[in-house]
Amino acid sequence: MPNIRRSWWPRSSTPTSRKSLCRAFPRRNEQHCRMMNDPTSPKKDAAETVNADGLFIEVRDVRKHYDAVHALGGVDFHLKPGEVVGLVGHNGAGKSTLMNVLAGTVERSGGSFRLGGREIGAWSAASAQQAGLRCIFQELSLCANLTSAENTRIVHRSLRGLGWRRRARQVIGPVLDEIFPGHGIDLDRKVADLPIGERQMVEIARAFTQTSIKLRAVILDEPTSALGHQATEQLLTHIRRAAGRGIACILITHRLNEILAVCDRTVVMVDGKVVAEQATAGLSRAALVELMGSIERPRDRSVGKAASVQAPVIRHAGRDAADLTIDVGKGEIIGFAGLDGHGQRERLRAMFYA
Repeated sequence: MPNIRRSWWPRSSTPTSRKSLCRAFPRRNEQHCRMMNDPTSPKKDAAETVNADGLFIEVRDVRKHYDAVHALGGVDFHLKPGEVVGLVGHNGAGKSTLMNVLAGTVERSGGSFRLGGREIGAWSAASAQQAGLRCIFQELSLCANLTSAENTRIVHRSLRGLGWRRRARQVIGPVLDEIFPGHGIDLDRKVADLPIGERQMVEIARAFTQTSIKLRAVILDEPTSALGHQATEQLLTHIRRAAGRGIACILITHRLNEILAVCDRTVVMVDGKVVAEQATAGLSRAALVELMGSIERPRDRSVGKAASVQAPVIRHAGRDAADLTIDVGKGEIIGFAGLDGHGQRERLRAMFYA
């Protein structure tokens, strides 16, 4: 009798998708099948609990050396669930280096790292993602040749198979709508074709999406640098909303008014070390500047003029005494610079119709 080999799958029930697998084996690993079909379904991870002090992350005496340069010189830092911590300091103070150590993108040179009360040895970006820690980078980490929806898959590895782009839109779309109502961003448009402000919005929304691993903390490094006033206010509101849901946030920014508006606790860094840490409620802008080791000076609104510039052919004084008076001389080229929403268009229109 000839040896007739049968296909392992019956012809009538050959599975073509994960859902078909679930139907073929209804009693086998039903929970796994549900999670595979729903990339936003949370699952238990390594950081399910915090320690007895309620700490999610705690680092002690963390150091980072680049040859002779000491970027971090023994930093102690901790983060609790649902807490918003402001991290301030001048350029080169070590804020971004500390953020990269926490995010696992930079390996620490020394010090201890505890997650949920457990001592952690090696710590990488994959470890941070597994623990539910996300990071919004100042330089932006979106792939310019992909759409906003396709970029979602970078943090949602379960988005694959037929229809994954549609599911990706379903993951990031509602979060983008919640954080930035009325944003008007086309999720199927390539990131390279988006204005810088909209790219920043997509980067922020992606960090706050829910994956199969519970979101526990988000590090925001200069998240409002490319946002207008309205989008900035929307983001700050969402940070407090996320904190109310138990998500911890670390806000790194040079805009001290944002720190004072949303942060529960403020950490000040100078030359790679923490020099101050206290509740934000007891701080003022002047106190923050003093802690950073600086003296706040009044803004100089005068504009230097070259000696060769002749009498102005255009003079625009603005709406009130606080506005800068703009003089344009014959043959002179004047440039307007600033982020979206900072008033450049309005000022130019006012000059045109004056």
